[in-house]
Amino acid sequence: MLGFLRRQQLLVAVAAALVLVCLFAQSNREQDVQDLKKMLENINKRLENMKLEARANAGFPSDEGEDEGREDEGREEEGEKEEGGIVSGDEDVVNGRLLTSKGVPVKIVIMLGSTARSGTSLLGELLSQQKNALYLFEPELFVRQHSGQKVTQELGMKHMKDMIYCRFDETFITFLHRRSSPFNIFRHPVTKTNCRNWDSCLTIPKLTEACRAEPTRIMKVIRLRMAWMRELLDDPKYDVRVVHLVRDPRGSLYSMAKLHLHKLMPEYHCPLIYDDLVSAPKLMAEYPGRVISVTYEQFCLDPVDTATRVWRILSGDERASLPVMWSEYIAKHVHRTSTKRIAAYGTFRNSAEQYQSWRDNITEDALTKIEEHCQPSLELLGYNIFGDIKNARNLSVPLFAE
Repeated sequence: MLGFLRRQQLLVAVAAALVLVCLFAQSNREQDVQDLKKMLENINKRLENMKLEARANAGFPSDEGEDEGREDEGREEEGEKEEGGIVSGDEDVVNGRLLTSKGVPVKIVIMLGSTARSGTSLLGELLSQQKNALYLFEPELFVRQHSGQKVTQELGMKHMKDMIYCRFDETFITFLHRRSSPFNIFRHPVTKTNCRNWDSCLTIPKLTEACRAEPTRIMKVIRLRMAWMRELLDDPKYDVRVVHLVRDPRGSLYSMAKLHLHKLMPEYHCPLIYDDLVSAPKLMAEYPGRVISVTYEQFCLDPVDTATRVWRILSGDERASLPVMWSEYIAKHVHRTSTKRIAAYGTFRNSAEQYQSWRDNITEDALTKIEEHCQPSLELLGYNIFGDIKNARNLSVPLFAE
């Protein structure tokens, strides 16, 4: 529609210009020339209004607030892309900085878990407890399901940037429709409280508009690696903060196998955990104040202190106290006293009791295999290696090495 209007505008302008030239050549009457100029200006104004109306009807954001005198051709050269009526978030890059559709600088928060079953859902929900935020829950799932491949650095980081710039296409919309709830991935009022009909809510214009408006874009991922984050941290267009979460691999890997999320393959997962543990301190040294690494066990034992350290990284204030919403979330979710059965995928826990509950039910075979392959990671994390099931079951033997 917009391309058609531009072509119309060009044709009308050319035709009017030809008429103007002919009449100017045939007549010396200055009034006739002035009348034709006004006619051409009126035509251009009407076509511009038609274009703006078409953008509004298609659900695109208006052009209000853009720099005066910035022509359509200039916007296209600076990154605005239209594909089948789709406007990406690329046009929000102004003077080398990614801004919201309202002109506010964008902050990207990456909550990266080394594996599944490491407390990432609990911590990710905590991070999302703030106003004016979009929370994307494991968006890299789309890469795996759409491509049929493992999430490589090339595929994973390309998709992450698509999400950062609010670039959504029909395949991503179809992916959301196939989930049990679109809110599982795209966590925002537009897909929850304000969504009564998926066909009307889950559209490219709706999601793009919601995404582009939010100054904080939070992504919880478990299939990307810490070393890959340098690609985002080096990009000056936005402010990136990375929160790395890791859990004792004996707890996370056994839980994955028990819930049939993944076969027990410590030979595959342990090197990945180790690589993240080695990469995290390097990134913290290279990007001070922008990267933090915490353990699930730390969070369980002292959630307020751990959350405060994370919040200070995100806020950039070394003396900041926890915001009220975070304090309320912690009180509600990590001090659970009910005797009802705890949901496997829930975020309500008595964290002080849960962090080493795996010791009561892990099998001897699993313990042996995980400790064999994950010994370097366990040593870096400062955990005792039990060696046999008897020591694992004996809670008087401390989890933490002295």
